[in-house]
Amino acid sequence: MVTTSVTAVGVPPSHGVGAPKVRSTADIDRMGALMRLWQARQIGCTTALVLCLVAGLLACSRAPADPLTHWRSALQHQSEAPATWLALGDSITEGQGASTRHNRWIDLTAKGLRAGSTGGDGYVPGWYAVYGPDSTWRASAARAGSVTDESSGSLGLRTALLGAPASQSYALAGTSADVYYTSPGGVLAYAVDGGPASTMDSPEAGSTAHRRHVEFPNRGLHTLTVVAVSGTVSLSGVFAFNGDERSGVHLFDGAHSGYTTGQFVAAQPDLDPVVSLVQPDLVTIELGVNDYLKGDATPEHVKANLNELVVDLRQQLKNKSPSIVLVLPYDIGPVSNGSVRAWADYASAIRSLGAELSLGVLDMSSIGTATPGGYWSQDGLHPSDAGQRQMAQRALAFLSLGS
Repeated sequence: MVTTSVTAVGVPPSHGVGAPKVRSTADIDRMGALMRLWQARQIGCTTALVLCLVAGLLACSRAPADPLTHWRSALQHQSEAPATWLALGDSITEGQGASTRHNRWIDLTAKGLRAGSTGGDGYVPGWYAVYGPDSTWRASAARAGSVTDESSGSLGLRTALLGAPASQSYALAGTSADVYYTSPGGVLAYAVDGGPASTMDSPEAGSTAHRRHVEFPNRGLHTLTVVAVSGTVSLSGVFAFNGDERSGVHLFDGAHSGYTTGQFVAAQPDLDPVVSLVQPDLVTIELGVNDYLKGDATPEHVKANLNELVVDLRQQLKNKSPSIVLVLPYDIGPVSNGSVRAWADYASAIRSLGAELSLGVLDMSSIGTATPGGYWSQDGLHPSDAGQRQMAQRALAFLSLGS
């Protein structure tokens, strides 16, 4: 056997001083093979490590942000400051089909989201656009004089226009209330439980939305009366508190029965000032059903209108960056509206927009298809009290901290 003196490359020399060890060619071949295997393993491990790191970085960079991050933070700290929810929508959000205002899905959801606080009646507009026989409740306890329901200038575009000396009264249970109003050409005052009237400040020049806080003498049921002292004033609504002035979950109902996405887009100049005044942490948008029912807007138009609403909200609330959620109610089912597009097409367009704009999508389609009886009221379209509870359960699961 031929022998050769070799010092292996890449292998640490042996300890001590002396001549290289004499190895056989078979030893050399074996060592070469082991060396190549060792080097291959080192390269493989390094490559695998780099690939893992790159994959991890890509996964982190591509992971979608939670669209409810802002809302969850506000909800978590509701004992320190209010978590404010603005609910925009049509009759489904306004509560058509519910036997009382407190049985609406938005009210039931807000109640479930509150931590250790009962909360007051929340926002009550100048008037409601709901109707009988299922929903006969009203915003005001009493009216006197010239009071006109006007679709402008307030959340849900439900302003009560008061011409002096007209008045509108609210029956509110709680500790205080905020009055939302504008006075384009008149003076507004308020009185509690029939007491003396106090004049409200006129909005500053250029302001189209104003708010005045009113303290009640004690916790309990009170009558708050808003009076037009002179000229014409616009009463947007009131927000009633029950010890939760600086905490809890504050729900602002900004819905209007029968409205389409196009009507909300057209109303943006009226909505923007009061939305900026409210400064919500969460905005839910439940719109598109009336576009489908009326057959005057395609799914593509609905998507474009909702996109415009979201862009406007983000601009108006750019210093707040609220969570924005699109709400898909139950399956509306087929209707005779002259359109060849199914409700599923509209629902798909809404889901698509949610993905494109990184919005939350509250999908309640699992409730089923609207039909008379059970979860739906007599008209077979709007949720009954049982249906309102079904919607609230899904909304609560989606919007709560544990979701």
